[in-house]
Amino acid sequence: MSSTKRAGKTHWIIVFAVLAIVGGFIVLLIPNKSAAKTANDFLVALAKDDREKLTDLTYWPDKSREEIRASWDKTMEAAKHYRFAWKMVSEKDATEENTGVVVMVFRNAMSSGTFEEKFEIPLQKQNGEWKVDVRGINREMFPALPR
Repeated sequence: MSSTKRAGKTHWIIVFAVLAIVGGFIVLLIPNKSAAKTANDFLVALAKDDREKLTDLTYWPDKSREEIRASWDKTMEAAKHYRFAWKMVSEKDATEENTGVVVMVFRNAMSSGTFEEKFEIPLQKQNGEWKVDVRGINREMFPALPR
């Protein structure tokens, strides 16, 4: 038996592989707007003292942007020596408007006696984007959270 190839014919596996690779790149390039990503971005901003990002990610319908920023300025000044670490655990069942993300937090991360504690970060949808409802975060997670 001899095998012959016809010019111009492409095997279906090659086509599938190319489409899968292109699809993978598209998924990577589309910004991830999940609640878990927003919660993680919030924690990164909190750890880095990025007050502008914290202001952007905060849901607080009764306050103006300037008032939210002033609240974060007070919080970050009060907690300037506080260090923590976290790991994402899960996202709770989301509705169209709200959800929660469960995180394990190592409070006082620089201390040798630290241990992980479970906290929830509540999120609300605002103008199609997830925002952290900081008023619903347990104050034990991070000192002097805005209220």
